[in-house]
Amino acid sequence: MEYAFSIIMFALGAGLLIYALFIRAAGFEAIPKNYSVSVKDKKRYANKFALMIALLGAVPVAAGMIGLLQVWAGVIVLVGGIIGVCASAGKITRISEEFTDSSEEKHDE
Repeated sequence: MEYAFSIIMFALGAGLLIYALFIRAAGFEAIPKNYSVSVKDKKRYANKFALMIALLGAVPVAAGMIGLLQVWAGVIVLVGGIIGVCASAGKITRISEEFTDSSEEKHDE
C-alpha cells in the first residue's frame, strides 16, 4: 500500500499517453464524435486533441514519480499540474478556433 498512489498515477498516465499516441496514429476518426467538431483540417485538429490528452497524461506520470519520494508532494504536483493543463488547454482551444468551420459561418452572417 505504500506505493499505491504512484502505481495508480502511473497506470492512469500511461493509459492517457497510449490513447494520445493512438489518436496521433489513427487521426480524426479516433476522436469520439461527441468530443469532435466540424473542422477543415482534420489532421491538425487530431494533433491538437492528441497534444491535450498527452499533456493531461503527463501530469499523473510526473505525480507518480514524485509520489515515490513523498505522497504529499505527488498530490501537490498532481493538483498543480491539472491547473496548468487547464490553462494550457484554454490556450490550445483558442488557437484551434482558427480552423473550425463554425467560426467562419458566424462571420459570414
